[in-house]
Formats: sequence, C-alpha cells, structure tokens
Amino acid sequence: MMVMMVVVVVIMLLLMLILLMLMLLMMLLLLLMLLLLLMLLLLLLLLLLLLLLLLLLLLLLLLLLLLLLLLLLLLLLLMLLLLLLLLLLLLLLLLLLMLLLMLLLLLLLVLLLLLLLLLLLLLLLLLLLLLLLLLLLLLLLLLLLLLLLLLLLLDAAALLRCPDADMLHCCCCSCCCCCCCCCCSC
Repeated sequence: MMVMMVVVVVIMLLLMLILLMLMLLMMLLLLLMLLLLLMLLLLLLLLLLLLLLLLLLLLLLLLLLLLLLLLLLLLLLLMLLLLLLLLLLLLLLLLLLMLLLMLLLLLLLVLLLLLLLLLLLLLLLLLLLLLLLLLLLLLLLLLLLLLLLLLLLLDAAALLRCPDADMLHCCCCSCCCCCCCCCCSC
C-alpha cells in the first residue's frame, strides 16, 4: 500500500509538471497573439502614413498645377486657343490622378481586409489550441480521480477482509514467489 501511495504521489507530481508546462504554453500563445496584434497595428499605422503622404503629394501637385495655370494665364493672354488646350490637358491629368488615387485606396482596403481575415484565422486557431489544452487537463483530472477511487476500493477490500487493520499481516513465500495477506491475532 505504501508503494502504491508513492506511485500515486509520483504520478500526481508528473501531472502537476505537465499542467505547469501546459500553462507555460498557454502564456507563450498569448504572448504570440499580443505580438501579432502589435505588428498589425504597426502595419495599419504605416498604411495610414502612406495615405497621408500620398494626399500631401497630390495637394502639392494640384498647387503646382494651379500656379502653372496662373502663370500661363498671365503670360499668354493673347493665345486663348492654346490656353484652352492646356486646360483640357490639365483636366485630363487631374482625372488620371484621381483615378490613381481611387485605385490606391481600393488596394489599401483590400490589404486591410486580408489582414483582418488573417487575424481572425489566427484567433480561431489559438482558441482551438486552448480548447484542446482544456480537454487534456480534464482527461488528466479524470485519470487522477480514477486512480484515487481504485486506491480507496483496494483499501476498502482489505478492511472488509480484516476489520482490524493491526491484525492484517502479509507473508511472502520464496519458493513460488507469491505473497498473501491474512487476518490473525498474533
């Protein structure tokens, strides 16, 4: 019985070590999640900065175009036809710039949606891993309970054979390598 109790204690210690390792794995997974979230936030900030830079460049281009238009109007008052042609070209350029801006914005939105989908997939995988860890913990606890119930049943069976625990004596035979326990008053 002492050997069985020692075995149970060793098994419980091993299970506690396994539980500690699982807790460490869960902490590592949480740290990975936090790192991924920080990286995504940095990517979003970079994308916003790129958008702002593009908008500033477009504003500068528009200002330059307006200045060019004013200079042309001041210098070329006599050439109305040429001015009309230049205005049409500038309008076309502005339209092309606006189209490029819209395409860039659409690409950025698509990238953001893809990043969000990746985040959702990572979160789902982490949740599945956590559920598997919880199931393993429950199985280990059930095994511990079953071992304890077996020990209690063995103790109860020994006490039923001999109501007085002090009168329970065990002897081993060296010829057949077997041991037996008997209840005697000696």
